[in-house]
Amino acid sequence: GDPLRYRTKEETAKWREEDPLGVVERRLLNKEGVEKETLDEIDDEVDAVMEEALKFADESPFPSEDTLFDHIFVED
Repeated sequence: GDPLRYRTKEETAKWREEDPLGVVERRLLNKEGVEKETLDEIDDEVDAVMEEALKFADESPFPSEDTLFDHIFVED
């Protein structure tokens, strides 16, 4: 992992405050009247979808090398 030795704690904290997901969450909670429980439910749903996708990927066989470039370019 990245130990973040090249950034100060203050710089890291500043950018965490400007994180787009955090900004949207604060706006929904403070200005749009969305309940924290609603956002928690959405987070749980997203986590479940991601877990399912990761499980599918882990259990899927690797594609063969001859399909490496399939579906990359649009054919006219």
